[in-house]
Amino acid sequence: MGRKTKSKNKALAAFKKEKALWKDAASMDAAQQALIQSENNIRMIVDIATTGFPPDDQIVLDYDDFPERLKILMTEIEGIIKEPHSDKSTPETSPIKTLKLFELLIKYQGSEEGWDSVTSEWLQKYANILLSQMKESDTSGRGSSIFDEESQKFMRAFSKYKENYLKEEMKGKSNVKEKNTKYKNAQNCENDKEKQCSSKKSSPSTTNTDNNEKNSCDDSSKKVSSKDGNFKDAWKYYDKLVEIKEKDSERNRIGLPKIKCNTMKCFWSVHAVVGVNEDVNFGSFVTENCSNNFSGLIYPVSGMVNYNKNYSTKEDITNPFNAYVPFSCELVRRLASKDMIMGRLLDSYLKDDVNESVNKSSLLNLKEELDFASYCEMKTLVIKLSNRMNANYGRYLADWLCRVDRNVQIFVELETDIDFYHDNSTKEKPINSVWEIWSYFRAQFNHAFFSNLHVILKFSSSDIPDEFLPGSHNLKRWKGEPLVGFTIDYDILDCHGKFEDAFFPDIIMRSLSTLWNPAYHFLIFSNDTFYLTRVVREKVIAKLKDSLMAIDYDDKYYESHFKYHGNFMLQNPLQPCADNLTSGIYHAFESDTVKYKKYALAIYYAIKKSITEQLLEHISNINQPKVLDVIGVDIAILGAGRGHLLTSILWAYKKIIAEAPEKNISIVIHVVEKNNLALLDCRKVYEYIEGFTIKPVNIEMREWAKQMHNSKNRLPDIVVSELLGSFGCNELAPDLLYEVESYIYHPKQIWIPKIVESYIQPITNIPALQFLFDEAIFHSDFDGGQGRNNSRRFYTFMDVFKKAKPISPYSDRLYIAQPSPVYKIDNPKYCFTFLHPQYDNLININPEDLSGHSTINFKARSTCDITGFQGYFVATLYEEEGRAVILSSCPHVNKLEAVKYNFECLSTSWFPAFFPLRGPIRLQEDEEFSFEIFRKTDKTGVWYEWRFIGQDNKLEDLQNENGEEYFIFKNTNLNIR
Repeated sequence: MGRKTKSKNKALAAFKKEKALWKDAASMDAAQQALIQSENNIRMIVDIATTGFPPDDQIVLDYDDFPERLKILMTEIEGIIKEPHSDKSTPETSPIKTLKLFELLIKYQGSEEGWDSVTSEWLQKYANILLSQMKESDTSGRGSSIFDEESQKFMRAFSKYKENYLKEEMKGKSNVKEKNTKYKNAQNCENDKEKQCSSKKSSPSTTNTDNNEKNSCDDSSKKVSSKDGNFKDAWKYYDKLVEIKEKDSERNRIGLPKIKCNTMKCFWSVHAVVGVNEDVNFGSFVTENCSNNFSGLIYPVSGMVNYNKNYSTKEDITNPFNAYVPFSCELVRRLASKDMIMGRLLDSYLKDDVNESVNKSSLLNLKEELDFASYCEMKTLVIKLSNRMNANYGRYLADWLCRVDRNVQIFVELETDIDFYHDNSTKEKPINSVWEIWSYFRAQFNHAFFSNLHVILKFSSSDIPDEFLPGSHNLKRWKGEPLVGFTIDYDILDCHGKFEDAFFPDIIMRSLSTLWNPAYHFLIFSNDTFYLTRVVREKVIAKLKDSLMAIDYDDKYYESHFKYHGNFMLQNPLQPCADNLTSGIYHAFESDTVKYKKYALAIYYAIKKSITEQLLEHISNINQPKVLDVIGVDIAILGAGRGHLLTSILWAYKKIIAEAPEKNISIVIHVVEKNNLALLDCRKVYEYIEGFTIKPVNIEMREWAKQMHNSKNRLPDIVVSELLGSFGCNELAPDLLYEVESYIYHPKQIWIPKIVESYIQPITNIPALQFLFDEAIFHSDFDGGQGRNNSRRFYTFMDVFKKAKPISPYSDRLYIAQPSPVYKIDNPKYCFTFLHPQYDNLININPEDLSGHSTINFKARSTCDITGFQGYFVATLYEEEGRAVILSSCPHVNKLEAVKYNFECLSTSWFPAFFPLRGPIRLQEDEEFSFEIFRKTDKTGVWYEWRFIGQDNKLEDLQNENGEEYFIFKNTNLNIR
C-alpha cells in the first residue's frame, strides 16, 4: 500500500471516529465531553484542510472532495448544538462549544485555498447560532466570567468571518458600490438622528424637515437591514464587544509584537498644483511637517508650479525650469541625506510611447528633472505611470541609472484602478491588469536593478477592483514584487463629521492586511484634489496610525518571528565537511531555543525507552539477578559543535532522575566533533553530575565510527545529530549518517532525527532575480569604468546587458534565502524522504549511493512570473505510538503550531533553500507545470540538478549540470590549490 493511500485511510478513519463520537452524544453534557475527546481528531482534520500536512506523518495529500466530508461532519455537530438545554445543563456551555467549533471553521476558512462556498454557508449559520446563544446568556445575566475569558477569541474569529462575508458579497454582486453607498447613507442618517435627539433645544421651523429626515432614515435603514438580516445585528454585537474589551488584550495574551507608531514610516506627498506654495519657506515647511507624524515628504522636483509663474495649459508644466530654481539646492541635499525628502518626477502621460514628437519633448524635460535631482543628491525619486505600456520611459531610466547614478532608488507609483491608465497596448500584447503594467515596465530593465527599482501601490478609491480584493491571489502575487509601500489618498477615507475623525474604509484595511508589514513597508498620504492644513493632517495621520497598530496582517506569526526587514539577501549554504564553522555561526544556531527544546524532549523519550527495554530484557533473562544495579545508556552526539546538545541531554537526564530517584541510572556521552576549537568550548558546557559522563572525541564522525566498530566497544544506544540543512539533505546529513550507521548500528538503537522529508514550493521572488541579474550584468568591467574606451557614459543599458556575463554561474546554484516576502504560487509538495536507521526504506532515493530523482506537479493560483522554488524540510526527531516530536522549516507547518504554542515552535536555525530559475517564466491562472530535481552523488560529493517543465512537457535547460556551479564536498581537509 502506498504512502499516500495509508494517510488517506488514516484521515478517513479520523472522520468516522469523529462522527461516531458526536452521534452518541445525546445530551448537552455528553456533547461537552465529546468536544473535549474529539479535539485531536478535529485538529487533524483542520490541519489537513489548511495545509495538506497531516500532523503525524507530514505527507502531502490531495483532498479535492474535502469540503463535502467536512459538511457531513459538521451536520452531526450542528444537530448536537441545536438541541434544547436540559434542566441540569447550564446555558453557558452551548455558546462555548459553538465558539470552539466556529474557530475551527474559521481556521479552515483562512487556508491558502481561499473562499469556499460550502464553508461560507456554515460560517453564516454558526455565526447566527453563536450570536443568539451569547445574547441569551447576556439577558439571563449568567456566564459573564466565561465570556470574559472567551470573548477575545470570538472577536478575532468573528472579525475574520465578517471580512470574508463582505468579500464574498463584493465578488458576487455588481452593484456593490451602490449598496455600500446606501449603507453609509443609512448609517449617517442614524448618526444624525441620534445627535438630533440628544439636543435639548430645536428650532420649530425645522421640525417638519427633521421628521422627514427621520422617516427617510428609517426607510433606508429598513432596506439595509431587510437585505442583510441577522448579519447586520451580528456586526453590531461584534462592535459592542470590541468597545468593551481593550484593543490589545488579545495581543498581550498571546504575546504578539506590537506595531508602535514611531516604528511606522509615513510620508506626505505634496501635489504640484494643489495647496499653498511652500517653495520660499521650504526648509521650515519640511522640518515642521517631519517633526511629528511624518518621517518625510515627497516633493515635486520642479517645485510648486503655482509660484511666480502662470501656466495657461497643462503642456506648459513640461518646462518647469524656465529661468527658475524652486528652492535651495543645498537645503534639499541636506534633507535628502537624512531621508526626509523624496523627489517626485512629472507624471508619465507627458512621455507617451505612441506620439514620438511629444515623447521626444517629454524625455528632454525628464532629463532636466533627473539632472536637477542628481545635482541636489536626492537618493529617492518617485514616478507615476499613466500609460499601460511605458517602454521608452523604462529604457530611458535604465540608461540614466547606468550612465549617471546607480545609487538612486526609483519608486514606481501605480494606481490600483486599471481604467486610470491610457490604453496604448497592442492587440498582440494586450495589458488588462495593473500587475501586467508593472511587469511590462520592469521587463524594460531586464529584471535587473535590485537596489534601484521598487513599486508603490496607490489607493485612490474605496471601490476596490477585483484585482485587489482582500485575500485574492491576484493581490497576493504583489508579495513577490519589490513592493516598498502604499499611497493612500485622503479622498478614500470615511468620516461621519469632521475630517479629523476620518478612518480607513473596511475594504481598504483588509486589502492592506494581505500585503502590509510595518517592518519594511511605509505609507504615503496624498491629497490630489483638495488642500489640508498641517494641523488637520497631523490629527488624521495620528488616528490612522492607531488603527494600523491593531491590523492583523497575513503571515504575522511567521514574518514577525524572523523580523522581516525587506533587505533580501542570498547566502551560500554551509559546507560541513570541507569547512569548519565559525564561532558566530555556532552562536546563531545555539540561539534557537525552540530547536534545543524539541531535541531535549526527543532525547528524554529516547532515554526512557532505552531504560524500559533494558529493564524488560533483564526481567526476561532468568539467569540475571533480580535487581539491576546500574542502568547504563550510551549516547553519541555526531557533530557536537560547541556542545549545546549537551544541555538538552542534561535536561532530559535530570528530568528522568527526578521521576525515578530510586533507580541508579548512568549516562555516557560520546561527543564527536572534528573542529578542535569548537570542542574546546564544548568542554566548558560540561556540568559534573554523578552518573553523567562525557567523552570528547576530536575526530571526523566516520573515522570515529570505524574505530568503534574495530575496537568492539559498546555501541551507543542513542545517536543524536543536528546535521540538517534547509532542504533537509543539502548538508550531507544522510550521506554522513548512513556511513556511520553501517559501522555502529544495532537493532535496538534509536536515532534522532528518525525521519527527514524534503518539500518544494514554487514562488515568485523578483528581488532575488534582480539580485542575480545585477551580479551578472554589473561586474567590474562596466561598473565605474573611467578609461578612453570603457567609460560607462558611452554605454546604454542594452550595451551593458549584451556584454554581461552568463546568468548561469549565478542562477545554477542552491542558495539560502533570508526570509522576505514571496508569492507562493502553490502549496509545498513532497520531494524526498530519508529514514534513520532504516537504510532500505527510502522514498525517491537509491539506497546504494543515495542519489534521487523526483518530478513534482503544481498548478498556478493566478497569472504570475515564476522565478524559482523554495525548499523546506520536516524532521521527525522521535516517534512512537501516541507521541511524536517534529521539527520543521516549512512555514505552513510552523504557522499552525505558532497559533497553538505562541511562537515557541518556530525554529530560526533554517532559512528556506532557494533553487532559482535562469529568468522569469510567465504562468497563466490554473496552468499546470512541474519541477524536476535530481540528487546526484559520487565519491567526492553531492550536487543537485533541476529544471522547469511547462505545459505539454516543454523542458527548460537543465541547471547545475554535473555540479559545475554548486557542489557539496564529502571530503575534509581539501588540498589548497
